[in-house]
Amino acid sequence: MFCQKCGAKADEGARFCLKCGNALGAAAAGSGAAKAAAPAAPASSSGGAAAGGKKSGCGPALMIGLGVFALLAIVVVAGVVYVGYRAKKKVDEVQSALKTKDIDKVARVLGGKEKQGGDAEKSEKPFPEFKEWSPSSAGAAAVAGAGSSGGTAKGAGSDWGGGGPVPLRKGLTVITAIAQEGGDYQSIKQIQDMTSDSVTMEYSADNVPERPNPFGGAEKNGGKKASKQSTSARRRILREDLQNAREYQEMFSAQAPLTMPGSTAIGVSAAVLNELKNKGETTFTYQRTGLLGGLGGMLSGISAMTKGMGGSAQDKEGMEKAQKDMEKLSKTECTMKRVGDKDSAFPVLLDDQSVELPAVRAKCTSDDSPDADFYILDNPDNPLALAWQIGEEDRLQVVSIRYENSDAGKQMEQQLEKKEKVKIYGIYFDFASAKIRPQSKPTLDEIAGVMKAHPDWVLRVDGHTDNVGGNAFNQTLSEERAAAVKKALVDGYHIPASHLTTGGFGASSPADTNDTMEGRAKNRRVELSRE
Repeated sequence: MFCQKCGAKADEGARFCLKCGNALGAAAAGSGAAKAAAPAAPASSSGGAAAGGKKSGCGPALMIGLGVFALLAIVVVAGVVYVGYRAKKKVDEVQSALKTKDIDKVARVLGGKEKQGGDAEKSEKPFPEFKEWSPSSAGAAAVAGAGSSGGTAKGAGSDWGGGGPVPLRKGLTVITAIAQEGGDYQSIKQIQDMTSDSVTMEYSADNVPERPNPFGGAEKNGGKKASKQSTSARRRILREDLQNAREYQEMFSAQAPLTMPGSTAIGVSAAVLNELKNKGETTFTYQRTGLLGGLGGMLSGISAMTKGMGGSAQDKEGMEKAQKDMEKLSKTECTMKRVGDKDSAFPVLLDDQSVELPAVRAKCTSDDSPDADFYILDNPDNPLALAWQIGEEDRLQVVSIRYENSDAGKQMEQQLEKKEKVKIYGIYFDFASAKIRPQSKPTLDEIAGVMKAHPDWVLRVDGHTDNVGGNAFNQTLSEERAAAVKKALVDGYHIPASHLTTGGFGASSPADTNDTMEGRAKNRRVELSRE
């Protein structure tokens, strides 16, 4: 049998010519006449080949190479088109699943495990209820004086920042605890600057435990060492938005824009608080945390990818609409209603003193999201979000508020002169770590100032923890944190090492209950005493 294209001899039953790659099937499977005619082909073809010399090998090889290249190009293009098709299909499927409000269906669409039923797995994080607030509530004098020495905005006039409990001032630091199974990690918001038209704040959350994949199931999440992540960001909030915005953007990312017009970031607006108090309800938009918040961001990315796959103008328009729809998944528009008509007494540490702040409790309801609960500081000049929880997700609660206080060092000195123990809450550590965070510098400055004023003093530094985690771990952690404070004072302020001793008590000497977030925050502390 011979190839009809190049005339080369081929084995009986072969489907392709080994020399030029031509298909032999037609000839091999043809009629007897076709087989008889096959030997005649080499005469003219071989003659041409003989006359051409070297040309006989290059031409077929080049054709094979071009054919392979074209085939690969087709495969790549087809793959890209297929990925785009699959991504768009996935977006459509998830949108459809979300409309059912069935999170198990969403999990199935995304290829994960359904949540298992049973009361034992339901959330055990009820939103707290506090007693009614009154002017004689705990720490009333401290609340009235807090922030009174803070500065006002440049060129803004003495009214910018307002008054009332916890006024908005440069240097205001808000510590928020986030309750998770492994413990309460803390984020820090600090007002860095105030001008006539805006407030700039810094946000940080360091060494935060990464949440398991919500759709992963045991085989995807099990066996992996829990990783840690850190977030640092800046946010500029416009003064106009502090007065009138309806959206609360409390999720932070280094990739987010500095200014997000139409939203607040440290609390709600004055308009939202005033309507809650005067009308009992208001319109409000908040950013979801946890599963749906992350889902919205993920699907937005999928939409952006499919948008870049090309296609007609109509396809691109559809992708743009899908992307906007995905972005909306991370937000909820709701009707926020006040719960009760009296302020609640919200417990918090204010400049290291236990106080109760007047707080408005409110609940958000919407058609497509679980209810959300909030406590808001009853101060229209600074309506801080003091606590919030969306459905059964993690609760976020402010546990400490501090100002740049020139009297703090003097108060510490007076207590130590009386040989009293001084509870220090202004030294911040990474979650489950002895690493001191940079926001601790003002408190370290105060301690160093007192020690330099009394060079004959020897101070003991003791670490304390809450009861989350094993006793051995907490004992070691408390000792390491005390040692870290000593090292910071010796290395950074040249305090003689012989003037500092350290120890640790773990969770064995609590200052408050470990059953509440505010209680655990009081138990995580450093104590100073004179020896």
